[in-house]
Amino acid sequence: MKQESTISNILKISKILSRKNKFRVLFLVLMMFVSGIAEILTLGSVYPFLAAIINPNILFDDPIFGRFLEYFDLTSASNFIALMSLVFCSAVVLSSSIRVFITWLNYKWSYELAADLVIDNFKSSLYEDYLTHIARNSSEMISAISHKTSNLVGALILPSLTLIQLSILSTSILSGLIILLPTYYLLIIIMLGVCYLSLALLVRRKLVRTSEIISSNQIKTIKVLQESLDGIKEIILGNYYEKFIDEFSAAERPYRKGYGTNAFLIIFPRFLIEAIGILVIVSLAYLSFSSAEVPASTLPTIGILVLAIQRLLPYLQQVYQAYGSIKGSAQLNTEAIEMLVKGYEKQPVLKTEVSNLHFKKSIELNQVNFKYESEKEMTLKNISLKIMKGERIGIIGSTGSGKSTLVNFIMGLLPFKEGEILIDGLPINKDSLFSWYKKILHVPQTIFLADTTIRKKHSFWRR
Repeated sequence: MKQESTISNILKISKILSRKNKFRVLFLVLMMFVSGIAEILTLGSVYPFLAAIINPNILFDDPIFGRFLEYFDLTSASNFIALMSLVFCSAVVLSSSIRVFITWLNYKWSYELAADLVIDNFKSSLYEDYLTHIARNSSEMISAISHKTSNLVGALILPSLTLIQLSILSTSILSGLIILLPTYYLLIIIMLGVCYLSLALLVRRKLVRTSEIISSNQIKTIKVLQESLDGIKEIILGNYYEKFIDEFSAAERPYRKGYGTNAFLIIFPRFLIEAIGILVIVSLAYLSFSSAEVPASTLPTIGILVLAIQRLLPYLQQVYQAYGSIKGSAQLNTEAIEMLVKGYEKQPVLKTEVSNLHFKKSIELNQVNFKYESEKEMTLKNISLKIMKGERIGIIGSTGSGKSTLVNFIMGLLPFKEGEILIDGLPINKDSLFSWYKKILHVPQTIFLADTTIRKKHSFWRR
């Protein structure tokens, strides 16, 4: 399956979100802007706080701060330091509290959304017609529902929301720095962001290729697990243990190696950029301090720079990690979303009894023809027969002659393309189909045993 772009996948998910989930996303984005404003307040309170500690006269002589201090009668340096300490601490607490609140909502609502998507995926898959079920690869089905759809939380939903949140926070910080810092300081900070962007572009193709390896081998591991459990009798009698172990290992090792590769590509820039950030801070602090006429006057600016880098570096790393998570699971995301969209576009038809069908006399097949899409020849051709109620009928034929297909057709599991089934002379149609299902007891060749007690199993099928 061809990979879709991240934006395309996000747009597809947005179309199938419920009104409640859409409101939650909008509320989160709004709170992210509030968090950005709180970051600006935190940065803005650093300069007066440090200046008040180092040299309060800088602020008393400032035209704006001077008027502010005079208006509130803050002529004492100790009172002013106490006030700025309170303002700075309040800004930090407010900013952190908002971020904790957003993070809590982000995780809570994202995993609730994942549950909704998985349930919808399972529901739409379960309601597919019988022909679709027998044509589908069960390993792909299990992988799509239990792994790929649930994986959307950590591989697309949370990273996308994280990208939005941290982009807003980073933009807010940079907006504040434009006012508070000299231009060359700002350019150096922007260069750190460019470093992350360059690294992201360098590893993009590797992440995408690895995501394809992860997706294909995930299906293979589930396939081998299913086949080994279903055929355990043959494995024991034929001593096929090593064969299945080798097949499982051949899929599991590249699957886990792919995850390990992506995990490294996502985390490694952090150590490189942190080292660069520290070197930048030390170099700028030394140059500013050594070139200033009053060295102490540079400390507030350096303090803002240190706080800005201390805030921005984790944000930039998280943005890069979010991007890496999305690209590293690109193939899984595309396949899961494709299945969700198909299920949404084809809403399940609820099995309800519209027309009651009575069976008192006979079942009659009239000129029935049927062909599977994957086959060239007709499986059933011009089949006509009549079975009276109470008769015991055995259908005999060679392997592949259509015995099971004929029985499935009589039960109404296969679509009526040519011919008809008559119950007491009345044709089975979509209105009477569910009524016909209720009159059938099916004993399959492969027995389905639920992992529960006989009492619970009996009561389940009687619902």
